Amino acid sequence: MRFRLRRLSARGRSAGDEPCNPVQPSGWWFLIATSASRARRLSTIFGLVWFHTHQKQEITVLRITLLAFLLTAGTTFDASRVAAQDRVLETATFGGGCYWCVEAVFQRIEGVEEVSPGFMGGRLPNPTYDQVLTGRSGHVEVVQIQFDPSTITFAKLLEVFWQTHDPTTKNRQGNDIGPQYRSVIFYHSANQKTEAEEFKRRLNRGRVFPSPIVTAIEKASDFYLAKEDHRDYYNRNPDKQYCQLVIGPKLKKLKEVFGDRLKASDSSENLPK
Repeated sequence: MRFRLRRLSARGRSAGDEPCNPVQPSGWWFLIATSASRARRLSTIFGLVWFHTHQKQEITVLRITLLAFLLTAGTTFDASRVAAQDRVLETATFGGGCYWCVEAVFQRIEGVEEVSPGFMGGRLPNPTYDQVLTGRSGHVEVVQIQFDPSTITFAKLLEVFWQTHDPTTKNRQGNDIGPQYRSVIFYHSANQKTEAEEFKRRLNRGRVFPSPIVTAIEKASDFYLAKEDHRDYYNRNPDKQYCQLVIGPKLKKLKEVFGDRLKASDSSENLPK
């Protein structure tokens, strides 16, 4: 991949630039996610997260176990589910800036079976990376996630998504600027749409972030897989400048905030200290 200098892109930043960190929620706040079944019965998940920001922006996190989690009976399979051996996996698609960052985050979450970077939401069929990079194709850099709902719920994936990028900036993440980097949730079922919309409403109502959340919630469309050298990028290139300056801080925060949700192989040695 060629880095374009003199452009406002973190992928071409110099070693002296400050790394881009996700926005930090301030004070005390509640993460509240609501899930709905097709039978219109709502189940409310309350998770308490207590953030205290130190002068060096280090975060001490205390999360209390779920206060209530009601599973509805008789749920039918959604179109977002795909068979995987004797299990049933579900699909989630998120755009949160550079797909290298989002891919690296969700690869480390327990219950996530596969993460594929690519493009969604545009008008041009089979777009190339260079076409998407212009910002004129209408596509967004996304990751498509196959996850086991018996291990991790869509609501918990949403919680990770909200906290590992800045959902309050439109068409940019840090120095990655353009509509291809916008914050978006592409839903694959009516349940996912309801959960995402309710979660977003509650976060905005509680003023969790310093500015309103601008994350779009849109119906999933055709997904175009990124070229091979853009897949599994952080794992193959941990010493690259972009990986150290931009992805590294996100993974450090992931460990601090969601350490109990990490795969065993990523709970210690494979994440930045």
